[in-house]
Amino acid sequence: MPDQPKSLFHQELERRANDLIKVFNPTDKDYIVEWSRRDGSKLFRVPAKGDAILIRYIAEKYLQEMFEKLMVDKTNAAVLAIIDIKSVRRAKKLISSGTANWTNHFFHSRLNKILQGARIPSEII
Repeated sequence: MPDQPKSLFHQELERRANDLIKVFNPTDKDYIVEWSRRDGSKLFRVPAKGDAILIRYIAEKYLQEMFEKLMVDKTNAAVLAIIDIKSVRRAKKLISSGTANWTNHFFHSRLNKILQGARIPSEII
């Protein structure tokens, strides 16, 4: 069976798949995009705080992975900040009530770490 000519739509899709797109890595570490194939995986590096030019499908995969990574990191930071705020309030309440067990070394060291943390604004406490 002879090869049938491709429609204009399919030609455009094929051309678009090979477009080169410039992407930026806002993190402090190099990011490796892994593209798996049957004959082995291919790795593409996006340097820290730098640009890279990737093929469209690799760039789209990078953007999806980087978006997820940034959102998870921000969510984790927000959750840790909430936990720290609650810990500081709890520690100050224990100190003011005089019920803190100062013989417990773990509690004492944790309390010092919490109270010395500069991540929490004073107006929140």
